[in-house]
Amino acid sequence: MRNICTLCVVCVVCVALAGVVASAATEVETLMALWGRDMTVEQLWRALDPSALAGMSPRMRATKVTWGEPLGPATAARHEVQVSPLSSGAVLSSLPDISYVFSPGEVDIYADVAGYGGYSKITSPRSYAVPYIWVRARLCWNGTTIDQAERGRYNAYYVAAGGNYTITGPGDYQCVAYHYIQFPTGYSPAEVYGITYSDVYHLIYW
Repeated sequence: MRNICTLCVVCVVCVALAGVVASAATEVETLMALWGRDMTVEQLWRALDPSALAGMSPRMRATKVTWGEPLGPATAARHEVQVSPLSSGAVLSSLPDISYVFSPGEVDIYADVAGYGGYSKITSPRSYAVPYIWVRARLCWNGTTIDQAERGRYNAYYVAAGGNYTITGPGDYQCVAYHYIQFPTGYSPAEVYGITYSDVYHLIYW
């Protein structure tokens, strides 16, 4: 991933928030320029790739993006994150605290195939099903998506998505994973949308 100057970052953010992907920046560069901003999932994808909004529910579109640590695999994904019921009322008191993890995106290259993927998982209570859990994994080559896979499950505690892509040349390969969990009624937040990504796999020769 190449470095870009502060002025370039500002320009990319302005163009991206207008709903246009900057031609001078790759998807990953645009994502890094947006990292940490207060924005919804819909605003994020209008900046990165509007076609990815197709079929996305209004609820997911309206969810605020939860950002991890930039410039490397999100460290928060390596630890459990917990959400709790809104109050200790009679009905809500029976609801457990829920812990979850978003895996860092993963990419590995063997021969001429790049394997990639990611997962979202409820870790506590064990096998605790939530109304909806989803993940989208995108394989990037030199910062631009060349393949992707996604999967959502209802009333489940775990979901994974990934694939194998036949590569055709050297370059920088990276997996960016997008995660979404909808919690049962009574939790705050009611849903969460996070982003994690792998280290860059530098393929030098071909």
